[in-house]
Amino acid sequence: MTDTTLVEGSKPLVAVTRVILWAFLVLAVIVGLASLIGGSIAVGQQLAGGHTQLTLVADKPLPAAQTHAGALFLQGLYATASVSVHGLSAGVVALATAAAIATVLIQVSLSALIALLAWRLLRGGLFRRSIARAISAAGLVVATGGMISQVGTGLAAGAAASELNGGGNGFWPLAGRFDPTLVVFGIVLLLVGLAFEYGTRLQKDSDGLV
Repeated sequence: MTDTTLVEGSKPLVAVTRVILWAFLVLAVIVGLASLIGGSIAVGQQLAGGHTQLTLVADKPLPAAQTHAGALFLQGLYATASVSVHGLSAGVVALATAAAIATVLIQVSLSALIALLAWRLLRGGLFRRSIARAISAAGLVVATGGMISQVGTGLAAGAAASELNGGGNGFWPLAGRFDPTLVVFGIVLLLVGLAFEYGTRLQKDSDGLV
C-alpha cells in the first residue's frame, strides 16, 4: 500500500499545515486525557459523596426584568436547572452515573479519533483498514453512548423530579429532554467508516495495478 504523506504543496503551505495538524493532535490528546481523568474523578466523587449532579427541566417563568434603551422584556422561561441532589434512590443514581460514564467515553473516543486522523495525515497512508475500523468504532461509541447518555439523563431527571416532588405535583415537571445530535453524528461516523473501508479496498486494487 502506498504510504506517502498526504501533506503536499508549496513549502510554506506544507509547513503551516503540519503545524496545524500537530496542534490538533496535541490538543486532542490533552482534551482526551483531561476528559478521562476529570470525568473519572467527577463520577468517583459523585458515588462517594452521594451527591448526584442532574439537569432538571425547570419550565418556570423568568422574573420581571428592567428595560433599557427602548428594549422591552416580554416573557421567558427557565428551561433547565443544574442541581445537586442527595439521597436519591439507587436506580436514579445508577442512571445518572451511566449517563456520565457514557459522556466521558464519547469525549475520549472523539479525541482519540482526531489524534489518530491527524497522525495519519502527517505520516501518510490514511486509507488503511485500521483507520476505517477506528472511525466505525468511534461512531458506534458516539451513537450508543449518546443514546445511553440522553436516555439515562432524561429518565434520571424525571425520576429525581418525582422524588423531589414527593411523588405528586410539585415544583419540578416530571419530564426530560432528548437531543438526538450525538446519535445522528455517531451514525454519520459509522457511514464514514464504511466509506473508508471501501476506499481502502480501492487503494489496494490501485496499488496492485501499478
